[in-house]
Amino acid sequence: MISRAYAALSLGYIKSNSSIEALKEALKPENKLHEEIQCSALLSLGNIQDKSLIPFLGNILIDTKRNVQSRSYAALALGRIKDAEALPHLKKVLQDRENNIRASVAIALD
Repeated sequence: MISRAYAALSLGYIKSNSSIEALKEALKPENKLHEEIQCSALLSLGNIQDKSLIPFLGNILIDTKRNVQSRSYAALALGRIKDAEALPHLKKVLQDRENNIRASVAIALD
């Protein structure tokens, strides 16, 4: 599992269309990857800092069927992109019942 998480992080440094698509594919709910791998993939997408990823990450953030850790990392990834278009997605979950998500949004907005 740890090797797969590092592989996901490595894809973020490549910053190619194929690496972005591989990370997005890994995050599909039906793949049911371990939380650590999902979080690494989300961090990688944030580190790519491509604003076209904002809607994709925003959808993960608001998806209450996903685990809290992945949703939290989606908020952090949105913050890494550093674009005003991410603000509406982050604001949607400011009142989320999960403390970890609210804390991640606060970090993302900082």
